[in-house]
Amino acid sequence: MTARRLLWGKVLNAGQTCLAPDYVLVPRSFQDTLVEALTAAHASFYPDHAKPSSPGTYSRIITPQAFNRIKTLLDNTTGDIVIGGEMDEETKYIAPTVVKDVSGGDSLMREELFGPVLPIVPVEDIDAAIAFVNAREHPLALYVFTRDPAVKAKVFEQTQSGSVMANEVVLQPSVDGLPFGGVGPSGHGAYTGKYGFEMFTHQRASLDSPNWVDKILGFRFPPYTNKGLKMAGKLYPSLPARPKGPPTGKENGGWGKWLLFGLALALAGGLARRGRLLK
Repeated sequence: MTARRLLWGKVLNAGQTCLAPDYVLVPRSFQDTLVEALTAAHASFYPDHAKPSSPGTYSRIITPQAFNRIKTLLDNTTGDIVIGGEMDEETKYIAPTVVKDVSGGDSLMREELFGPVLPIVPVEDIDAAIAFVNAREHPLALYVFTRDPAVKAKVFEQTQSGSVMANEVVLQPSVDGLPFGGVGPSGHGAYTGKYGFEMFTHQRASLDSPNWVDKILGFRFPPYTNKGLKMAGKLYPSLPARPKGPPTGKENGGWGKWLLFGLALALAGGLARRGRLLK
Protein backbone atom coordinates (compact mmCIF):
# COMPACT_ATOMS: atom_id res chain seq x y z
CA MET A 1 0.00 0.00 0.00
CA THR A 2 2.77 2.42 0.93
CA ALA A 3 4.64 1.83 -2.33
CA ARG A 4 1.50 2.11 -4.43
CA ARG A 5 0.41 5.38 -2.85
CA LEU A 6 3.89 6.89 -2.86
CA LEU A 7 4.47 6.07 -6.50
CA TRP A 8 1.04 7.35 -7.50
CA GLY A 9 1.70 10.65 -5.73
CA LYS A 10 5.03 10.97 -7.56
CA VAL A 11 3.89 10.04 -11.10
CA LEU A 12 0.65 12.03 -10.99
CA ASN A 13 1.06 14.66 -13.72
CA ALA A 14 4.63 13.37 -14.06
CA GLY A 15 5.45 14.71 -10.63
CA GLN A 16 4.50 18.26 -11.57
CA THR A 17 2.35 18.95 -8.51
CA CYS A 18 3.32 20.97 -5.46
CA LEU A 19 2.23 18.17 -3.11
CA ALA A 20 4.11 15.32 -4.80
CA PRO A 21 6.48 13.44 -2.45
CA ASP A 22 9.84 15.09 -3.13
CA TYR A 23 11.95 12.41 -1.42
CA VAL A 24 11.48 9.43 0.88
CA LEU A 25 13.25 8.86 4.19
CA VAL A 26 13.38 5.16 5.02
CA PRO A 27 15.20 3.02 7.60
CA ARG A 28 18.43 1.87 6.00
CA SER A 29 17.64 -1.77 6.68
CA PHE A 30 14.27 -1.43 4.94
CA GLN A 31 15.39 0.40 1.79
CA ASP A 32 15.64 -2.65 -0.47
CA THR A 33 12.24 -3.91 0.70
CA LEU A 34 10.68 -0.60 -0.27
CA VAL A 35 12.43 -0.65 -3.64
CA GLU A 36 11.01 -4.12 -4.33
CA ALA A 37 7.52 -2.91 -3.46
CA LEU A 38 7.92 0.20 -5.66
CA THR A 39 9.11 -2.01 -8.53
CA ALA A 40 5.98 -4.15 -8.19
CA ALA A 41 3.77 -1.06 -8.05
CA HIS A 42 5.45 0.37 -11.15
CA ALA A 43 4.87 -2.89 -13.02
CA SER A 44 1.19 -2.81 -12.11
CA PHE A 45 0.83 0.84 -13.18
CA TYR A 46 2.67 0.46 -16.48
CA PRO A 47 2.77 -3.20 -17.56
CA ASP A 48 3.83 -2.18 -21.09
CA HIS A 49 6.19 0.65 -20.03
CA ALA A 50 5.10 4.23 -19.38
CA LYS A 51 6.32 5.82 -22.62
CA PRO A 52 3.98 4.13 -25.12
CA SER A 53 1.04 4.37 -22.73
CA SER A 54 -2.24 5.53 -24.17
CA PRO A 55 -2.91 9.30 -24.04
CA GLY A 56 -3.69 10.47 -20.54
CA THR A 57 -2.04 7.52 -18.80
CA TYR A 58 1.28 9.24 -18.18
CA SER A 59 2.09 12.93 -18.62
CA ARG A 60 5.06 14.67 -20.21
CA ILE A 61 7.16 17.49 -18.78
CA ILE A 62 5.56 20.84 -19.46
CA THR A 63 8.45 22.75 -21.16
CA PRO A 64 11.92 22.08 -22.60
CA GLN A 65 13.39 24.22 -19.83
CA ALA A 66 11.72 22.11 -17.15
CA PHE A 67 12.87 18.92 -18.91
CA ASN A 68 16.48 20.08 -19.03
CA ARG A 69 16.45 21.14 -15.37
CA ILE A 70 15.24 17.71 -14.21
CA LYS A 71 17.61 15.93 -16.61
CA THR A 72 20.59 17.85 -15.22
CA LEU A 73 19.67 16.95 -11.66
CA LEU A 74 19.25 13.29 -12.57
CA ASP A 75 22.46 13.17 -14.63
CA ASN A 76 24.46 14.44 -11.65
CA THR A 77 23.07 12.17 -8.95
CA THR A 78 25.45 9.82 -7.16
CA GLY A 79 22.54 7.59 -6.16
CA ASP A 80 21.65 4.28 -7.78
CA ILE A 81 18.82 4.43 -10.34
CA VAL A 82 16.75 1.31 -9.69
CA ILE A 83 13.58 2.13 -11.64
CA GLY A 84 13.26 4.13 -14.85
CA GLY A 85 15.80 6.77 -15.78
CA GLU A 86 14.87 6.87 -19.50
CA MET A 87 14.47 10.32 -21.06
CA ASP A 88 13.44 11.65 -24.48
CA GLU A 89 14.15 15.33 -25.03
CA GLU A 90 12.06 15.58 -28.20
CA THR A 91 8.83 14.52 -26.50
CA LYS A 92 9.86 15.84 -23.05
CA TYR A 93 9.44 12.36 -21.62
CA ILE A 94 11.04 11.36 -18.33
CA ALA A 95 10.14 7.88 -17.14
CA PRO A 96 8.91 7.28 -13.59
CA THR A 97 12.25 7.04 -11.83
CA VAL A 98 13.33 5.81 -8.41
CA VAL A 99 16.85 6.44 -7.11
CA LYS A 100 18.11 4.75 -3.96
CA ASP A 101 21.09 5.48 -1.69
CA VAL A 102 20.69 9.23 -2.14
CA SER A 103 22.58 11.45 0.30
CA GLY A 104 21.37 14.72 1.77
CA GLY A 105 23.83 16.68 -0.38
CA ASP A 106 22.96 14.95 -3.66
CA SER A 107 21.93 16.94 -6.75
CA LEU A 108 18.40 15.54 -6.38
CA MET A 109 18.12 17.10 -2.92
CA ARG A 110 19.23 20.65 -3.77
CA GLU A 111 15.83 21.94 -4.92
CA GLU A 112 12.23 20.88 -5.36
CA LEU A 113 12.24 18.29 -8.13
CA PHE A 114 8.77 18.93 -9.59
CA GLY A 115 9.21 15.90 -11.80
CA PRO A 116 8.75 12.09 -11.81
CA VAL A 117 11.98 11.32 -9.92
CA LEU A 118 11.76 9.84 -6.42
CA PRO A 119 14.99 9.86 -4.36
CA ILE A 120 15.19 7.43 -1.45
CA VAL A 121 17.35 8.66 1.43
CA PRO A 122 18.27 5.90 3.92
CA VAL A 123 18.47 6.96 7.59
CA GLU A 124 19.15 5.07 10.80
CA ASP A 125 15.84 5.60 12.59
CA ILE A 126 12.82 7.85 13.06
CA ASP A 127 14.81 10.36 15.13
CA ALA A 128 17.31 10.76 12.29
CA ALA A 129 14.43 11.21 9.83
CA ILE A 130 12.86 13.95 11.96
CA ALA A 131 16.22 15.69 12.34
CA PHE A 132 16.69 15.52 8.54
CA VAL A 133 13.32 17.21 7.95
CA ASN A 134 13.84 19.85 10.63
CA ALA A 135 17.27 20.78 9.25
CA ARG A 136 15.56 22.00 6.06
CA GLU A 137 12.89 24.54 5.21
CA HIS A 138 9.38 23.64 6.32
CA PRO A 139 7.71 21.69 3.49
CA LEU A 140 4.25 22.28 2.06
CA ALA A 141 3.32 18.71 2.99
CA LEU A 142 4.77 15.94 5.11
CA TYR A 143 3.73 12.30 4.84
CA VAL A 144 4.38 9.49 7.31
CA PHE A 145 3.62 5.84 6.65
CA THR A 146 3.40 3.75 9.79
CA ARG A 147 1.18 1.33 11.69
CA ASP A 148 2.58 2.57 15.00
CA PRO A 149 0.47 5.35 16.59
CA ALA A 150 3.46 6.47 18.64
CA VAL A 151 5.59 6.99 15.52
CA LYS A 152 2.77 8.91 13.83
CA ALA A 153 2.28 11.14 16.88
CA LYS A 154 6.02 11.76 17.15
CA VAL A 155 6.27 12.92 13.53
CA PHE A 156 3.15 15.08 13.85
CA GLU A 157 4.36 16.72 17.05
CA GLN A 158 8.07 17.19 16.31
CA THR A 159 7.95 18.60 12.76
CA GLN A 160 6.42 21.59 11.00
CA SER A 161 4.77 21.62 7.58
CA GLY A 162 1.84 23.14 5.75
CA SER A 163 -0.06 19.88 6.16
CA VAL A 164 0.75 16.44 7.49
CA MET A 165 -0.86 13.14 6.58
CA ALA A 166 -0.52 9.57 7.75
CA ASN A 167 -0.55 6.73 5.23
CA GLU A 168 -1.66 8.90 2.31
CA VAL A 169 -0.32 11.52 -0.12
CA VAL A 170 -1.62 14.47 -2.18
CA LEU A 171 -5.30 14.10 -1.29
CA GLN A 172 -5.52 16.71 1.49
CA PRO A 173 -6.82 19.60 -0.70
CA SER A 174 -9.75 17.43 -1.75
CA VAL A 175 -10.90 16.82 1.83
CA ASP A 176 -13.71 19.26 2.48
CA GLY A 177 -13.16 21.41 5.56
CA LEU A 178 -9.38 21.10 5.72
CA PRO A 179 -7.26 24.25 5.22
CA PHE A 180 -4.65 24.04 2.49
CA GLY A 181 -1.49 26.12 2.61
CA GLY A 182 2.13 26.23 3.66
CA VAL A 183 4.15 27.55 6.55
CA GLY A 184 7.21 29.76 6.35
CA PRO A 185 9.09 29.25 3.06
CA SER A 186 6.37 26.91 1.73
CA GLY A 187 3.67 29.56 1.92
CA HIS A 188 1.44 31.62 4.17
CA GLY A 189 -2.23 31.25 4.97
CA ALA A 190 -4.80 28.78 3.68
CA TYR A 191 -6.66 28.87 0.42
CA THR A 192 -9.60 26.43 0.36
CA GLY A 193 -13.24 26.82 1.35
CA LYS A 194 -13.96 29.28 4.12
CA TYR A 195 -10.22 29.53 4.84
CA GLY A 196 -9.64 30.98 1.38
CA PHE A 197 -12.54 33.40 1.82
CA GLU A 198 -11.15 34.59 5.15
CA MET A 199 -7.60 34.76 3.78
CA PHE A 200 -8.50 37.02 0.86
CA THR A 201 -11.23 39.04 2.58
CA HIS A 202 -10.08 42.22 4.28
CA GLN A 203 -11.67 42.60 7.69
CA ARG A 204 -12.04 46.36 7.91
CA ALA A 205 -12.12 47.62 11.48
CA SER A 206 -14.69 50.33 12.23
CA LEU A 207 -15.38 52.35 15.37
CA ASP A 208 -17.85 55.13 16.19
CA SER A 209 -16.86 56.67 19.50
CA PRO A 210 -19.58 58.66 21.39
CA ASN A 211 -18.72 61.89 23.17
CA TRP A 212 -19.23 60.44 26.67
CA VAL A 213 -16.14 58.25 26.23
CA ASP A 214 -14.08 61.37 27.03
CA LYS A 215 -15.46 61.21 30.57
CA ILE A 216 -13.40 58.05 30.96
CA LEU A 217 -10.50 58.71 28.58
CA GLY A 218 -10.18 62.45 29.02
CA PHE A 219 -6.70 62.01 30.49
CA ARG A 220 -5.42 61.33 26.95
CA PHE A 221 -5.63 65.03 26.12
CA PRO A 222 -2.94 67.57 27.15
CA PRO A 223 -2.00 69.01 29.52
CA TYR A 224 -0.89 65.76 31.15
CA THR A 225 -0.98 65.48 34.92
CA ASN A 226 0.10 62.92 37.47
CA LYS A 227 -3.54 62.10 38.07
CA GLY A 228 -4.02 61.41 34.38
CA LEU A 229 -0.96 59.18 34.26
CA LYS A 230 -2.29 57.19 37.20
CA MET A 231 -5.60 56.81 35.40
CA ALA A 232 -3.82 55.54 32.29
CA GLY A 233 -1.81 53.09 34.35
CA LYS A 234 -4.96 51.54 35.75
CA LEU A 235 -6.19 50.63 32.27
CA TYR A 236 -3.12 48.74 31.05
CA PRO A 237 -1.76 45.49 32.48
CA SER A 238 1.76 45.59 33.85
CA LEU A 239 4.51 43.22 32.81
CA PRO A 240 4.24 39.90 34.63
CA ALA A 241 6.68 39.08 37.39
CA ARG A 242 9.42 36.57 36.75
CA PRO A 243 7.67 33.17 36.89
CA LYS A 244 8.40 30.95 39.88
CA GLY A 245 6.48 27.91 38.72
CA PRO A 246 3.96 26.66 36.16
CA PRO A 247 1.77 29.39 34.63
CA THR A 248 -1.59 29.91 36.30
CA GLY A 249 -3.15 32.42 33.89
CA LYS A 250 -3.32 35.08 36.62
CA GLU A 251 0.24 36.38 36.47
CA ASN A 252 -0.39 39.97 35.35
CA GLY A 253 -3.85 40.56 36.80
CA GLY A 254 -4.77 42.50 33.66
CA TRP A 255 -8.26 41.05 33.45
CA GLY A 256 -9.28 42.84 36.63
CA LYS A 257 -8.25 46.22 35.26
CA TRP A 258 -10.15 45.66 32.05
CA LEU A 259 -13.18 44.53 34.07
CA LEU A 260 -13.12 47.83 35.95
CA PHE A 261 -12.70 49.66 32.66
CA GLY A 262 -15.72 47.84 31.21
CA LEU A 263 -17.82 48.67 34.27
CA ALA A 264 -16.78 52.31 33.99
CA LEU A 265 -17.81 52.40 30.32
CA ALA A 266 -21.14 50.77 31.15
CA LEU A 267 -21.72 53.32 33.91
CA ALA A 268 -20.80 56.18 31.60
CA GLY A 269 -23.14 54.80 28.97
CA GLY A 270 -25.94 54.60 31.49
CA LEU A 271 -25.33 58.18 32.62
CA ALA A 272 -25.35 59.37 29.03
CA ARG A 273 -28.68 57.68 28.34
CA ARG A 274 -30.13 59.11 31.53
CA GLY A 275 -28.96 62.57 30.54
CA ARG A 276 -30.70 62.30 27.18
CA LEU A 277 -33.93 61.17 28.89
CA LEU A 278 -33.81 64.11 31.31
CA LYS A 279 -33.42 66.50 28.40
